[in-house]
Amino acid sequence: MPNRLATSSSPYLLQHAHNPVDWHPWGEEAFALARQRNVPLFLSIGYSTCYWCHVMERESFENEATARQMNANFVCIKLDREERPDVDELYMAATVMMTGHGGWPMSVFLEPDTLRPFFCGTYYSHEPKYRGMPTFSQVLAGMADAYRNKREDVRGQAAQLAAAVAEHVAAEQPRAHLGLDTIEECVEKLLRMFDNVHGGFGVAPKFPQPVFIKFLLDVREVLQGDSRTAVDRAIRVTLDKMAMGGIHDHLAGGFHRYSVDATWTVPHFEKMLYDNAQLLSVYARATRVFDDAFYARVAQRIMRHSNVIVAGDGSRYFSAEDAEVDCKEGLNYLWTPDELRESVSAADVEFAATVFGVSGEPNFFDPHHKSEPGRWVLQMKQHPSVIASEMGQTLDEFFSQLDRVCDAMLAHRSKRKQPRVDDKTLASWSGMMASAVAVATGKPPMQLANLLATMMPAGKQLQRTWRGDMVHTAAMLEDYAAVINALVPEHEVEQTNAASLAKAIALYDEARNAFFDDKSGAFYDTRANQSDLFVRARSTHDGALPSGFSMMLHAMVSLWQATRNDRFARDAAMTIAHQSGAIAASPVGAINSVRALLRIYRTCPPAASTLRDLLPAADVSVQPAVGQAPQDAVQVFSHIDCITIDADTPAVFRVRVAIEPGYHVMSATATDGVIPFRIDVMNGRGIVAHADYPQPRTLEMGEDRVEVYDGDFEVPVVLERTGEWKGTPIVYVRYQVCSDTACFAPTTVELDISLDRA
Repeated sequence: MPNRLATSSSPYLLQHAHNPVDWHPWGEEAFALARQRNVPLFLSIGYSTCYWCHVMERESFENEATARQMNANFVCIKLDREERPDVDELYMAATVMMTGHGGWPMSVFLEPDTLRPFFCGTYYSHEPKYRGMPTFSQVLAGMADAYRNKREDVRGQAAQLAAAVAEHVAAEQPRAHLGLDTIEECVEKLLRMFDNVHGGFGVAPKFPQPVFIKFLLDVREVLQGDSRTAVDRAIRVTLDKMAMGGIHDHLAGGFHRYSVDATWTVPHFEKMLYDNAQLLSVYARATRVFDDAFYARVAQRIMRHSNVIVAGDGSRYFSAEDAEVDCKEGLNYLWTPDELRESVSAADVEFAATVFGVSGEPNFFDPHHKSEPGRWVLQMKQHPSVIASEMGQTLDEFFSQLDRVCDAMLAHRSKRKQPRVDDKTLASWSGMMASAVAVATGKPPMQLANLLATMMPAGKQLQRTWRGDMVHTAAMLEDYAAVINALVPEHEVEQTNAASLAKAIALYDEARNAFFDDKSGAFYDTRANQSDLFVRARSTHDGALPSGFSMMLHAMVSLWQATRNDRFARDAAMTIAHQSGAIAASPVGAINSVRALLRIYRTCPPAASTLRDLLPAADVSVQPAVGQAPQDAVQVFSHIDCITIDADTPAVFRVRVAIEPGYHVMSATATDGVIPFRIDVMNGRGIVAHADYPQPRTLEMGEDRVEVYDGDFEVPVVLERTGEWKGTPIVYVRYQVCSDTACFAPTTVELDISLDRA
């Protein structure tokens, strides 16, 4: 019998509509019932293409005994994070603060009177599979007992955690200097984070991070000489390696969400509209900047990927494609040599196997189904120009044969069982794709007009979600900003027509009325007085998605450029001044806002002039860092030189770290452009490292607060077999050393530990 989710428009909620759990949608009815029953709320947040969400459903939410335990002790709520990103943001912040990490499915227990969280986690296994981690049933029992017998402790913890979340997402920070030196700082940090070998920024898991590339594409225009050369290398190596890698769907087009390794080889196979929108914009711009035929092909094939991102009739954009088929992640995308030979003509077999590396050892072994044979994720080992030269072809000849091969392999792949598609339409993601198509083609796509006609009917405000004939949920700041940016693109396309400009101005006025505070100059993410949010957030963080705040900054600059009406310039200056403290504290974490700052200084004189009057002058007491840290600043040791790892029993050892006085290293949870402290395994497959990092110390540097390690400490490390042992694994420690005045280049230390099989 279906539960209360059966009438939902969310594909994620509908996936759970026949669970034995008595699920409720997020809303006042569920809150009131929990208060009436005097039980806590259990909130499970996820999205339809989330692999581990599917796993937890199969293990726990479809289990009759677990469902009885949940129904008896909680009012249970399912929430689609994509329909309500505002709710997701608050509880994700709480989860990260409580556990040190985030992710989905998110499992949060709420005090029903205030909706404050008192215990947070992510995926919990049904069985005791992971050392030190309770099963889901144990967590349920513990939370039910705590709420019954330790109510005051629960309320105290909820109040404390909610205050910490409010400090994180909505705290007022003093205004801080933002200037050209802020932009230079971002460039320096990104170049230090850049992986010179494989491209991208940081270590595995590696995300495309198109906001970084967009910033570098803008900033290169004001650089010369060696600086521009370094930026161009970071852009080109990253775009080349991503497009060559397994994260790129070479057959249908588009990109998967991220790579589980540092080489872009094995992706997490789900596809998201927002990733492909941003990457289309990046590759389209890079095509023109570098006159690159490979980038043009990548951009064209993103747009061609209509199976996922466009409805069958072409009227609107869908949200995402699932990662799994038949409970196996990536199954639709994987190949064997026999399948390759079956899919292409005899004349093309050698070409296809060479181009996509389908020979030798497989590069994919399913970590969740260890009995499955090895398969191949398609990737190009070399750049197309190199492969073409080695084959004696021109690049045009190579691409012509490649297109024929890809079409044949795609036709073969299309006969397989296909991943599920999340067929809801979201205003913000669709606006981002419409902007990207305009950049790529020079004109806005038809989907933009259809979106506005359906999601903003005459006399009504913009809505966020559209599926079937259901349009609902009042749009948030990010929705308005993305749609305005689609109507008034920041890069030159066709001249913005009067009707589009008028619609954009009307949307801006509507958003300003709903989200802007004239007294402070703050743009909030959500509307005032929302009873289902325990704090009103105003985030500047740009991650997989740019923040609504930063997108609205770009919208204001574009509106000023289109109209020369100084009210948009004044609003932009007021808004960025209000959030200047948060941006200055984390410029790389707010990179899209820093990119807007660059646009203001380059193209919007009224906003630049007002901003200089609103912000304090620069503090020049701390100098930027260059070069390597002193050799003896940090020393790393292991108490053992040989470890034997059994297939069933993890191996445990300790790493000792000694840091000289006057220095510190960034903590394991550090973000904002610095390199976090990490212990991991490289140069091998089938072994993973789990480290129990210490609690960091908060270091105050002027107005900045950073989490660091200093002095001497030990880190327990567990090495676990996850599959067939490949290569020669090496345990390494990576960290970034800083003094009180400078941060130095990251350091990687390989531990002298021999890893042996049992």
